[in-house]
Amino acid sequence: MCSTSDNQGSRTIDDKFKKNLLRSLNELRQARILCDVFIRVDKTLEFPAHRCVLTAGSVYFKALFSDDFRERRSGVVELEGIYDMDKVLEFLYTGEVEINESSAQDLVMAADYLNIPALKLHAAFVLEKSINVSNCLSLQTFSTRNAVEVNMLLKTIKQTSSAAEKFRELHVPRTGPLETVVTLTGERLVSKYGSNNNILAYVPLRDSWVTLSDLHLPRHGHGAAVCQGSLYLVGGVSENVSAPSHMCRFSPLRNKWCCDVADLPRPVSFAAVVSLDNKLFVIGGKDCCNTALRKTQRYNPERNQWDYIADLNVPRVSHCATVLDDFIYVISGDKANFKSCERYDSTVMRWRLLPHMTTSRQQPAVHALGRKILVVGGYSGSNYRMHTTCEVFDPKKYLWSLVPGLGVPRAGCGITCMADQVYVFGGSNGRSILNTLDSVECYSEEDKDWRKVTVIPEAIVAPQVAMLRMPTKYLT
Repeated sequence: MCSTSDNQGSRTIDDKFKKNLLRSLNELRQARILCDVFIRVDKTLEFPAHRCVLTAGSVYFKALFSDDFRERRSGVVELEGIYDMDKVLEFLYTGEVEINESSAQDLVMAADYLNIPALKLHAAFVLEKSINVSNCLSLQTFSTRNAVEVNMLLKTIKQTSSAAEKFRELHVPRTGPLETVVTLTGERLVSKYGSNNNILAYVPLRDSWVTLSDLHLPRHGHGAAVCQGSLYLVGGVSENVSAPSHMCRFSPLRNKWCCDVADLPRPVSFAAVVSLDNKLFVIGGKDCCNTALRKTQRYNPERNQWDYIADLNVPRVSHCATVLDDFIYVISGDKANFKSCERYDSTVMRWRLLPHMTTSRQQPAVHALGRKILVVGGYSGSNYRMHTTCEVFDPKKYLWSLVPGLGVPRAGCGITCMADQVYVFGGSNGRSILNTLDSVECYSEEDKDWRKVTVIPEAIVAPQVAMLRMPTKYLT
């Protein structure tokens, strides 16, 4: 026992009582006494707990139980991909936990996701002690991905960098200078290169087009996104097979396609694919029975594993998606959801509907621009009325507003953002295949105007567009 004094007089602090109190709380949890919530991990493991303790120790749980989420009513919290949950709970209840090299990374990721800074800090210190020449580069990447801002960890990595560079020289092939390229994969009207399964790539610095390594199988109706430096192609239709289960990974450093990735749990086509927190999200789409889906599938490249997260509020096919901050925004889709939008909050793992767009749009394109969400083109009605109109969603004001329209009406176009400018590629301005477009337009938020910037060598509809860094030797 110890005593301290303040302006009000003597203040007694009994450290032994505090420690015993925490130990007793943990014993109540282990004995399942007075527990009012269950944490279910990966739909199999269940951990009883007390809401008040979880709320006091984790911002994540505080948000979950304070707002009107399902968990507040059901008393069950579904979590996926959280390893060592028993250790997380032990720390929340007692402030103590055993951390070794094998569990440190899992605890950093769990603490980062559940917003438990103290646990994350302690696990990071264990990682700091384990740094050596062979693992410091991978730990540096890990610390960046998981926002491990620990001075000692970064300092130790820096001190080891000289030896690490020698290690990298021995284990990583030299690639030469890198350049930014914009890749396009999709259905082309006529292939000038004799194949419809290669990748077209635009090199902005040269204002030129090149072709990259061929896909093993041509496909359309697929999704694509860049995650951890690689380009992933997901699902689609290939050789009359709807929704193939396999996923392909393109290595830009080797200009090569790889098949070293796990198959989709639920094969889909015409889904939306984005990357967030170094994971791939495959959202909605339709299965081989032509059923529109609400499913969201998530892929972890580090573990080469898939899992399911929260379902969409409505089924969506041929929709589009983008990422801004910790949110995934999903726009439009078939089945009469043409004005509908929703977003996924990664902090609480829930989808919420947003205000409808001002215009009904099928097959528009979407991308984050500045602090807003820009939606471009699309069509509406059975007569395929093509739109030039564009609109933006302001997350702060929770409102949609129109912005200057495209120079050419188009639907099913690809989209990306470079240097605070949005580029749209190809698409269609009519229902006939002859209406497939080869033009590229650019929108500057500063100028508030669209302009034509280049022409694609081949007219292309519904291209999946992604930006990569590639060695210059592949771009000549």
